[in-house]
This record gives sequence, C-alpha cells and structure tokens, in this order.
Amino acid sequence: MNLYIEVELLDREFRSRFLLACEAALKGFDVYILSRDEMSKLISTNSISNGIYHMKDANSTELNINYLKKIKNKNFIITAQDEETGLTYNSFEDFAKRRFANGNAFDHIDLYFCYGQFDFNVLSKKFNKNSFLISGSPRFDLANKKFYKNKDIFLKENKLKKYLLISSNIQYPISEKSLATQFNSRINLSDTDNQNLSYKKENYFIKYRQSVEQLQKFLILIKVLSDNIEDLDIVIRPHPSESIKTWEILTKDILNRKILIKKDKSLIEYINFSEALIHSGCTAAIEAYCIKKKIISYVPNNFTDNFDANFPNELGVKIKNPEDILNQVKLIAEFDNENIRNNVEIKQRLYNYNLENLSVELIVKKWIEMYTENNIGVQKNFFKMNVRNFISYNRRKIKKSLSSLKSSFFGKNNKTYEAFPDLDKQNIDECFKNFCNFDKKFINIKYKICNNKILRVYKF
Repeated sequence: MNLYIEVELLDREFRSRFLLACEAALKGFDVYILSRDEMSKLISTNSISNGIYHMKDANSTELNINYLKKIKNKNFIITAQDEETGLTYNSFEDFAKRRFANGNAFDHIDLYFCYGQFDFNVLSKKFNKNSFLISGSPRFDLANKKFYKNKDIFLKENKLKKYLLISSNIQYPISEKSLATQFNSRINLSDTDNQNLSYKKENYFIKYRQSVEQLQKFLILIKVLSDNIEDLDIVIRPHPSESIKTWEILTKDILNRKILIKKDKSLIEYINFSEALIHSGCTAAIEAYCIKKKIISYVPNNFTDNFDANFPNELGVKIKNPEDILNQVKLIAEFDNENIRNNVEIKQRLYNYNLENLSVELIVKKWIEMYTENNIGVQKNFFKMNVRNFISYNRRKIKKSLSSLKSSFFGKNNKTYEAFPDLDKQNIDECFKNFCNFDKKFINIKYKICNNKILRVYKF
C-alpha cells in the first residue's frame, strides 16, 4: 500500500509527519515523505504508482485546484489536514473564511482530518459534505514527554542552562518572504467573491500593522529580561516563516550571550525543557498547555480585532508590560497557572489535548479503511517499473543541481528553498530514537533517504 505524505515547512511539520509515517508503516504502508514540488514532478512524469496522498492544506486557489485535479486523474485517494490550524481563532468561521474561501478544494479531497469539534462543526456545515473526520493532530501527539530524552542531556547538548522560551508568532515584517510574496500566497486574487477578497485584503494589512507593533514590544521585553536575569538563558524560537538572520540583526545591540535564537529540533521539545513559555497569541501556548507547562501571555497591545490571539492568551497568566513579566519570572518557582486552565474549551478544539488519544493511530486506521474500500491495487514499488521515466526524473534533478552550482559560481541570486531544505540524516536519526523511546514497537521500522527531498519509511 503506497502512501505519500506532503510536507511544506520542514521545521514545523517533519517530526509529526514522520511519526505518522512510522505508524502507517507498521500497518503495512510503504510511505514517502516529500514536498509538493517533488510530488508534482513525479506525477507529471508518471513515475510513481498510485495510492493515498496526504496533503498539508485544503487551499482553494486556482493553482491548487488544478493540482488536485491532476492528482485525482491519476487515481489517487486524497486526504488532508491543514497545518494552519485555526485553533487560536475566536471563531473558526473567521478562519475558514480566510483560509478556505469557496471550499472548492473539498470537491476533490476524499477526507479532511479535523482537529476537534471546533473546526468540524463549521466545516461540515459550511461545505455541506461528509468528508470530514475528527482526528486531532499528530503535532500534538508529540507533546507527550515520553518522546524526549531527559532535561540534563538536552541542556548539555544545546549548551544551555535553565532557560525561558520566547515563542514568536510575529511573521509578517520578519518573514523569509517578501511582502509581495506573502500577499500573493495569502490573498487569492482570482477569487470571484469580491466581498470575501476585500475582507482578506483588509485582514492582511491589519495583521501586518499589528505584527510591527508586537515586534517592537517584544524587542523591549527581551532587553529587559536580558539585563536583569542572571540565572536563566533566553531562547527565542522564531515562527517557521521568520528569518533567523533578521532576528540576529534586531537583537544585535542586546549584548548578552544568554540570548539564543533556535530553529532546530521541534518547538514542543524546547517548550518541554523550558522553565516557562512566553508568547503572544501563539499556538505554542496550546502545546504548552497539553504538558502543563507554565505559560506567560504577553499582551502589551489592546488590539480591538484580536481575532486569532484571545484563546491562546487565556491559557496563561496575562501580563501587559516587561517589568511585570520580569517580576513574574523572578518568582517562577512559585508560579502556578493551574487555576486558569480551561479543559472544556480545549476539549472542543483539540481531540488529543489530553495526550491519551493518539491522533496517528486514528488517522492510519482510517487510511486502511479507505484503501480497502477503494480497492486500490497493491503496489510494492515507489517508482513504477518504467526505466525511461526514472532516468528522465533523475536527469532533471542532475540538471537542476548543475544549474544551481553554475548560478552560485557566477554569483547569481540562487536563494535556497528554505521551507524544505535537504533532509538531514543525523536529525532524522535523533527524531527516530525519540519515537523508539516512546514506544518500542517503532524499532521494526526502517527509513531511507531516496534523494535529498524524499524519505521512504517502511517495515522490515
């Protein structure tokens, strides 16, 4: 049984998708983790056998709809779960309006996995389909502390002492992408619904202005903490779309060796070993909540349209100014935010919030049912037995590599595809060891890097 799992942002998504792949491999799937770019090339050259294709979103842009049609024409089953969760929004209706527009993608997706009752109720009603299932998310499965080594080893390996974690969700002004690229990816200009298009444009610029203000406030906070805390390091965790280089420039005048900007490993791992999480309207607060971590919600601005920050901010103690956060940090050992926990609300939003129900098990079980119901022929090989296609595919890969090398040699602009850099075997090995620590059943799994952008996961 062939399964292709799509990853867009390697830093954010790989570990949860790898866990999903390992669980599926145990149940007999031959799994391939890859980017959409790689999948598109393989489909175009008719180089792979059909199976289940699990996508990272359900966008309804014209480009994405055409891509979905191409996949369906190759007799694939398509499933999806959006990595832009919408869990932080006051109303999922608002998120759906911005993210899914007319919902045309759901005409081609066989099953969409929902995080909880919160998104399921809106999507199933809004698009009047039976193709939605509450499953929770593999991302939150990884919140279980059993996945990780002990704290002392983690601190030693990362040259840290006890630390505060500042999780950034600023994005817009410090993104790796230009304003034009961001705008184009977030706003579907081909949308025929003018009212919805205007709504999304207005929302984009509201968020951009808010992000600039938030950035300034966070830089002030970081300096206050840096100048006044001796016994704790400060780790800044940028959002996957944010530029580390930009963060380094912005914090350059804060001459303190205790400030580290980290994008390696998973966010939940850094949350797990921190003394406390500081955030503002960030999904990280939900992950921290799941493992009962101390949470400080920094809310320096009273934005009237704080439509995607109120819920995560309610999960921690809300503080408006850096001096009060500093005082709270100094009393961190006595700090207890158990009294502000909201199990009723989180249960509605996230199926596997209590870490007892593993999302990966439910999703894989459903895939097996779909495979059986659709009677897809069992294919054991990733690439079809078509030598011409295989050679053609690899020639293009070699040609692309030579072109990149030539551009680099002659000094042309050759920006690396930062969202999905080359797979790193050392990081994959470390991640897999964590899975085996969690459950010994995973020792029966093998994996192989097929090329720099494709990982095969299978049972031996």
